[in-house]
Amino acid sequence: MACRCLRVDQLDAQVLDSEIRTITQDSVDDVVNNLPVWVSRIFERLRPELKVTLEAVLWTHRFARGLRINTFVIKN
Repeated sequence: MACRCLRVDQLDAQVLDSEIRTITQDSVDDVVNNLPVWVSRIFERLRPELKVTLEAVLWTHRFARGLRINTFVIKN
């Protein structure tokens, strides 16, 4: 039973992460489209670094949340 719940949580986290990625990328695209062309070119060169930074933030959040949940379960 616990394995099914864990798997559902993992799938929910995956869906949530993909939605966060999509919303963030769409927001960055909207901002870049409203900037002057020379600034847009800079952002286009930095796009891979922005994606890696977003992935790092999401990974860190998942890791920190997992530690908090495990600590809560172990203490109780």
